[in-house]
Amino acid sequence: MELQRLPKLEIFWNGLVGIGSIATVCYQVYSDSRKYFSRLDFDNFIPGWNILPYQKDVSNFEWNFWFRYFWKILPWFLLYSSLGLVSQLLKIRRRRCYIMLTALSLCCLTYLLGVKIIAFYLLHCSIAFASSCTGNKIVVWGTTLSLLSTLNIEMFNANFMRHVYNASEDSEGKNYYLFVFCLALINLRYISFSLERCDSQTSKSGFIDMIIYVFYLPLFFTGPVLTYDLFLKQIIQDPPPWTFIRIKQSLFNFARVLVWVAFNEFILHFLYFGAIHQRLDVLQEISLWTLVGLAYCEGQFFMNKYLVIYELPGQLAKLEGIEAPRGPKCISYIYRYSDLWKTFDKGFYNFLKRYVYIPVGGSRNGLLRQLFGSFICFMFIFIWHGAEFYLFMWCILNYVGCTVEFFGDWFVNTSYTQKYINKISVYNRNRLKGLLSVPLYLVSSMGIFVFFNGSSVGRIFFYRLLVNITWPSFMFFLYLLYCNIQNAIQVQYFMVQRTKSKFT
Repeated sequence: MELQRLPKLEIFWNGLVGIGSIATVCYQVYSDSRKYFSRLDFDNFIPGWNILPYQKDVSNFEWNFWFRYFWKILPWFLLYSSLGLVSQLLKIRRRRCYIMLTALSLCCLTYLLGVKIIAFYLLHCSIAFASSCTGNKIVVWGTTLSLLSTLNIEMFNANFMRHVYNASEDSEGKNYYLFVFCLALINLRYISFSLERCDSQTSKSGFIDMIIYVFYLPLFFTGPVLTYDLFLKQIIQDPPPWTFIRIKQSLFNFARVLVWVAFNEFILHFLYFGAIHQRLDVLQEISLWTLVGLAYCEGQFFMNKYLVIYELPGQLAKLEGIEAPRGPKCISYIYRYSDLWKTFDKGFYNFLKRYVYIPVGGSRNGLLRQLFGSFICFMFIFIWHGAEFYLFMWCILNYVGCTVEFFGDWFVNTSYTQKYINKISVYNRNRLKGLLSVPLYLVSSMGIFVFFNGSSVGRIFFYRLLVNITWPSFMFFLYLLYCNIQNAIQVQYFMVQRTKSKFT
């Protein structure tokens, strides 16, 4: 159903209910963060900013790790960017420039990660490159998936990999996390390179080209994923000239990222959603308002976190003319499974679409091939993220949601259904669209709870919000969801209209 605008009074009311409900649940999280503070794990808190009265929640391992580790990487990033800018000013040939920058990258990574880890990464790349020499994509997939699977085999980790990342000196698990996180991204890059090399257009790319791509410093640690075909197109082109407008835009983009960093750090002094999630007994006691608030805060923080994690490296790459995929869009106005996957991690989505979904069948080879392609994509996501049971449940819920969404769109677009839909007013079509989106949004939310915090936390959310809840509370909860979904629909409508106006 095409997006349409609702009456102004209804838009105002939905906006008021939506903003009011979000403000209420966030306040409840703040209030219960104070109320249950004494029962939370003290290891999850450290003294925060001196100007603020509360301690900072550091239970979000990923944000806390990269926030600290960035300061170790920063001098190397500055050196790398400076050398790249000097090379541009001296008009050094692009390939020679990137060979020089890759040498600097390898020195930097060897200093930060150690010789054994870099040698291990190079071994992976060498095996993947050898598989690409066959020109057979099945061989490439078999080889690279085997390499990826070693990350999920405990025996391989216990007997070999633990000696690579010095497990004996890793009491907090930080060395292992960094080692595996970077290796997982490297895996995507050498899959992309090897599959592209099997095609005739890029068969001339050699091992040096692979190293330039895989160890490209700005995107090495956190991504975002930039497929080799897009990377190759950009490194052979001269970067755009440094005009006043480009300088101003770069400064603005870096400032924007720093504002989000400060905002993320600020809210962790007041909203302890991460620490509360780690106490199952507290999750059983808090009010439903707080429980919903925890879900909202966790989702928004996850988006803010990856906006910083993706945008900062992306802006560094942009200094030398490499356009990386942008960070996630605001999830507050995304209410469909398919839109969430397309807009949250654009680089990973492009990877899956180009190398998994389209080769398996895609949308042009019939219904069954399309559904099978989607299933294979989610199975790859499951394996790549760690192949644990809770990840399997998350992927299955997402696949079911996308499948239901697909059949819903197909049914709505049939001539039989359109005959009846055309009899409904434009306003009622929008209301119906929002109403039908509520159950799918609920299923999506349950899957996300499992992904964020595991099956135990997901089970608590499921029972408290869907099973052990009174009918009046449940209906009120659904109504609030409906209002927020309508707000999302209206935001998307205005964005579409604004885009159209630019081209008219």
